[in-house]
Amino acid sequence: MAFSVAIIEDSVEDTFFLTRILGRVRPDCQINAFKLAEEAIIYLKSPGRSPLDVIFLDINMPRMTGFQFLEIYQDLYPELKGNARIVMISHSINPADQWNAQQHPLVHGYLSKPLDYSKICAALE
Repeated sequence: MAFSVAIIEDSVEDTFFLTRILGRVRPDCQINAFKLAEEAIIYLKSPGRSPLDVIFLDINMPRMTGFQFLEIYQDLYPELKGNARIVMISHSINPADQWNAQQHPLVHGYLSKPLDYSKICAALE
């Protein structure tokens, strides 16, 4: 079974960069990219989807923030969530964003943008 990743990120450039790096690090990687968190929720609720191994989740997005996504994600049935590790990513310089991400029980990591190869590799380990 392929390694499956969701990228929930409104920046086309950041999504492109993550996709390129993930393709190099994990050639078997199946990537699902979503510009809006609502799209990711719909995908997670869709029958027959493949389970996710990692979710890269931007904090600041239009319509629904990464933290709002986590509230909905937390309430999903366990079989819909699976065992995905969530890594929050952000340009935010607000220390509260990083602290809130690190304290959240569903978040396994926090990466500051700009992202680089080594940060992304470390998040996949």
